[in-house]
Amino acid sequence: MTSALNMVALHGFTGSGADFDVLRHHAPEWSWCTPDLPGHGRHPAALSADATMNVAVSLVRRVVDGGSQVPVLMGYSMGGRVALQAAVCHPDSWQALILVGATPGIADPQQAADRRDADEQLAQKIELHGPRPFLDEWSQLPLIASQRSMPQPWRDLREQRQRQLRGEGLAASLRGMGTGSMPAIWDRLSGISIPVLLVTGEYDEKFRTIADAMVRQLPRATHLVLPEVGHAACLEAPVAFLAATRSFLHTHGIAV
Repeated sequence: MTSALNMVALHGFTGSGADFDVLRHHAPEWSWCTPDLPGHGRHPAALSADATMNVAVSLVRRVVDGGSQVPVLMGYSMGGRVALQAAVCHPDSWQALILVGATPGIADPQQAADRRDADEQLAQKIELHGPRPFLDEWSQLPLIASQRSMPQPWRDLREQRQRQLRGEGLAASLRGMGTGSMPAIWDRLSGISIPVLLVTGEYDEKFRTIADAMVRQLPRATHLVLPEVGHAACLEAPVAFLAATRSFLHTHGIAV
């Protein structure tokens, strides 16, 4: 008897592992591992020294140690950046890589420094005023606003979890795991030999452009644009996303 597909899924900024309950609901035959990343959910890391990309990658590696089956690694947004780093650091640990709205980082040093400065200002604002005003503004950003199309009851449950986020955790995540702080790995994409599915939403122009650039450097990559959704394509259109994922894995000989 074939064992269930082992899927490790990593959430985005302001999210938690429970965000993927909607995918688990539609793919109950898979074995899901959805850890909370540093600074989020039930993860204990709150200090900036603990909420770093290296800590996140080590966490992901730890949760799959000793498993009987090589997992598929999936990441959305911030979780996609962690997944990319994990794929580079531990290339033999995964069957395939699925990235939703992800980036390999900012290659230009000045642009990376500018992003770190912006994230530091935001972190200080969250520490001063608490997470709630930030989350209210965050939800209105065009990149995030399309998440209102997430199916119920998972949208309301996600919003309830976000209201429980700790300001110190979010601030630590911005400082230690922000796009400007993470190592840019554009020059290492050619070394990722496993199949990679890049998923972006039709309304997410910024990350569609990034994915188009990534697919030219990854040896075995496919870029899929899901219609009528934004940045959180896997959560906004979970059924279509899972159908595309199953098709991709089947194409590459991975049993689903």
